[in-house]
Amino acid sequence: MYDCRTPFLEALEVLATFEDEDDFARDNRMRRTAYGALRNFHHHYEVWQYNFEELLDAVERKPIERLYAMSDEMLNARRFMERGFRRDWEPQAIKTGRKWKTIRRLARKSAAAATELLDPIQAYETLEIAPDFPIVTYSGDQVPSSLTADSNDELETGAWYAVRKCVLLESSCYGHVGPDDPSDTKQFWLVDDCLNDKCFQYMEILDPSVATKDWIAAMIHVLQAFPKWGLGVTNLSDGYLLIFGDRLMVTGPSFASCRTVSDVGKALGTLIA
Repeated sequence: MYDCRTPFLEALEVLATFEDEDDFARDNRMRRTAYGALRNFHHHYEVWQYNFEELLDAVERKPIERLYAMSDEMLNARRFMERGFRRDWEPQAIKTGRKWKTIRRLARKSAAAATELLDPIQAYETLEIAPDFPIVTYSGDQVPSSLTADSNDELETGAWYAVRKCVLLESSCYGHVGPDDPSDTKQFWLVDDCLNDKCFQYMEILDPSVATKDWIAAMIHVLQAFPKWGLGVTNLSDGYLLIFGDRLMVTGPSFASCRTVSDVGKALGTLIA
């Protein structure tokens, strides 16, 4: 099972040790650069705040909070002042700059605290789904129109963005979700543009190891808060999966004999190329 403490600790370990401006200048997509590590830490701490607040409260989180505030400041400075962002944050100041030294010190303290965090997947009971949770088999390339929105009111009011954020953050507990996650490893890919007026999010699963019944159960729980909304898994080799808060809809021979969420989870992993 994927342990979402790993990328959090990796980012902190990089931030605790870098002292070379080249660490900042190299490809910013690489998570083992100073800038990439800051982005990675910033993102994953937001994931922890959203999903595991009580686990964070169980450790000394003050240095982590201070580091998060500084990373937020630095990322905003770079975003809005590309050509000469504040002297405090210039790459040339990495070795001796006061704020960069503070980041290293806070990262060391934060890493010590973060090593005491419990694995959230093990800390919480697995989300239980009723054995008779509906598994609906359908045929054809399209979902029947009765399962789409009557209007695009939900999209106009920003619900699409709210649903996407919840799917993103919950899926981040099980693996790296592109394009949002700055890590160079991607295990999910959640489409970041509204493609039509239907109440759907669309996702690709890139790593079979994260295609589990536990992830499906987590998505069901997320979508129970958003009636009518669904999540489509689009990159299966022979089939399609739609997840709703009150049912799973499946098509394709590998899903034909599925009767439970566990069955669907087992079949799903075999369909990821």
